[in-house]
Amino acid sequence: MTDGAFRHGLLPHALCALRDHLLLTSGEDLVIAWDETVSRELYHALRDAATFLGNRVTCMVYEPVAYRDIREYGRFAGRSIAKPLLLPRPLRGALSGCDAFVLVCSDTELLFSPDLRTILQEGRRGVFMPYVSASNARRMLMTSSQEVRAQADAIAATAARLTNGSEIHVTSQAGTDLHLALGQYPLLQRTGIVGPGELLILPPGNVAQVPNDGTVKGRLVVDRTVCADDYKRLSEPIVLDVEEGTVVSVQGGTDARQLREFLESFEDERAFHLTELGIGTNPQCKFSGVGAPAEDTHIAGTVAFAVGCDTHIGGVTPGPCHVDMTMWYPSLSVDGIPLVEGGHLVAGPLRQEV
Repeated sequence: MTDGAFRHGLLPHALCALRDHLLLTSGEDLVIAWDETVSRELYHALRDAATFLGNRVTCMVYEPVAYRDIREYGRFAGRSIAKPLLLPRPLRGALSGCDAFVLVCSDTELLFSPDLRTILQEGRRGVFMPYVSASNARRMLMTSSQEVRAQADAIAATAARLTNGSEIHVTSQAGTDLHLALGQYPLLQRTGIVGPGELLILPPGNVAQVPNDGTVKGRLVVDRTVCADDYKRLSEPIVLDVEEGTVVSVQGGTDARQLREFLESFEDERAFHLTELGIGTNPQCKFSGVGAPAEDTHIAGTVAFAVGCDTHIGGVTPGPCHVDMTMWYPSLSVDGIPLVEGGHLVAGPLRQEV
């Protein structure tokens, strides 16, 4: 095994990713594709872990196809749905010929590729690990079957509360007072366990659902992060007034002006469509201010929303962008019963402060 996997202590994390998240079994053909934008130590640890588990491993290093720095994530989020990216032929061939794969890369536009969608529809499964450094891999990635199972249980408990309810009320210390209804669109559970035809982004830990058409109303005060026009921590709150599922007013200071101008630049009213209620459940994710989008919205106790496109999460609004946003110390109730209180998840086996 390579020295890097041991020196940085990433072998347990890699073993967990393959054995417990990807459910890799001995004898399966595995492809590990690396674009050199993600931790070299993690790439080597995954290669060593696959060999240790008794798998045939094909390792592929390729030039990034559509890499953006993490701070620029919001500049293209959702646009790739309108102009989907095709996989390079060697990469497409490798993924088409394996049982399971790991994408150790930051080509996030691959998520919307019709080639990748076809590969998954054929029954292959994969794990995607964008923007992961050696340091945050040690912090974010799980190392045991027990951790993975606990996370899956927490997500199931949170999902059950949403599935069995309908009326959602979200508030925050900064002034959020938002009402919406659920049930029209499917509930997504990012459990951390991959089934046939599925692609998992690590770290796991999020339940997401598109609100019922025209039901979101009230005020949303975003004061933690926003994904437009770069992925950033906010210096001042952005106040969004919402009527019948559409943002009708964006107020605040410089950050609000930048968000408003970003959305207006598309000249498409669907950019102001408020969508994707997300609830984070992962206690190993932490707020860094510039964390990968998956980490920021997966922090246990986080309540996240987005504006723009929702077709990739089960909705019917294509839209020109997809802008994630989070707030500090949110509270959320389902049919009047608390699910999140002041940034604490109060359902399921996990209870964690944002």
